[in-house]
Amino acid sequence: MSLFGNLSDLPFVEVVALLSRKSGALEISLGPFRSHYQLYVADGSLRGMVRDHSPVEDALQAREEIVKLFVAQSGSFEFTKLSPESLVGNLDLPLQRILLSISTMHDEIGAFREHFADPRTQFRATQALEESLDPTLSDFWQRSHKYFSDLPSGISAQQLSSLLRISLEQAQLYLYKLRAAGLVAPIRAVEQPPKNHQPLAPSIPASAPVAVGVAQPSPKSKPRSDGLIPRLLQALKGKIL
Repeated sequence: MSLFGNLSDLPFVEVVALLSRKSGALEISLGPFRSHYQLYVADGSLRGMVRDHSPVEDALQAREEIVKLFVAQSGSFEFTKLSPESLVGNLDLPLQRILLSISTMHDEIGAFREHFADPRTQFRATQALEESLDPTLSDFWQRSHKYFSDLPSGISAQQLSSLLRISLEQAQLYLYKLRAAGLVAPIRAVEQPPKNHQPLAPSIPASAPVAVGVAQPSPKSKPRSDGLIPRLLQALKGKIL
């Protein structure tokens, strides 16, 4: 089976839904001077990923690349059927569940953005992990824990974004959740701007609502109006449970 088209006509989430029971290689080109991907999928799982001829071998980084495909407005794609044995890569990530977690992450960023610490605020680890975290946050903790331990001055969301090659707001969200879980704490606040300037991102108030797993919307948050989440849920309806 060969499936091809453009993400402007068939969004990535819908392409994934069509491939939920198939095995093969999905090639996506986001356009001239932009990234080119090969995704190796088998029965709804991402077995491997190559971006611009470089293998993506880390689950957290793979999720970040999927975020880019999730929001892509255009880009050509083509799927070629292959046997599961011939697929390249060492990942095993359920694509549809990842897409649902990405939609949740976007909602959480919108709901909790006002509580994020300044991107330059330094954090340190406060205790060892003694309870289970959701898979995405657990991946982040495993990859970032050494930086909290090895750097006496702590580490910021800005630095983690660069080191882990994830978006700044994603790093801020993970730090917000880890702080809520009591695993990290700020140790160096940034200089406050003059009073006539609006702060970029205030620190978490002591009374701020906290969600470590799936976040509940903030009272101030507004429903998404771009239609992306409804389209995602419609595309994935009945595919997971």
